[in-house]
Amino acid sequence: MTTTDRLTEIEARLAAATPGPWEARDGLYDGKYVVGPREAGDIAKGPIQLFSPTFWTKRSARNAELIAAAPADLAALVAVVREVEEIHRRVRLSDGRWICAICPTVTPSGALVPTLYPCPTVVAVQKLGDVG
Repeated sequence: MTTTDRLTEIEARLAAATPGPWEARDGLYDGKYVVGPREAGDIAKGPIQLFSPTFWTKRSARNAELIAAAPADLAALVAVVREVEEIHRRVRLSDGRWICAICPTVTPSGALVPTLYPCPTVVAVQKLGDVG
């Protein structure tokens, strides 16, 4: 799977989820639960309760906060990775080699020469697609 494929899957999951804002609220027995808005056409009134275990722990509260923040966090991370990919796009030289559009390499003599693609930044971002 490529980084682009992984980002596209994340974006699809974000688009398919109930839109926020989601929030972690205090609940029964000092616990937390996650709520979000109802979709148009829902019969019930009030927020959707997504996560509310009957046995509360400190970890339950942290989990609720993580779940509530996940859509906004993921959207921000996807946007940053997309921006990094655009900045570090590949450019084809007349001799057929691909270079990074922005990264120069400093030679031992101090000269700046183009960095072959993929540059170290792109290699790091591509690891996102290696998860499996």
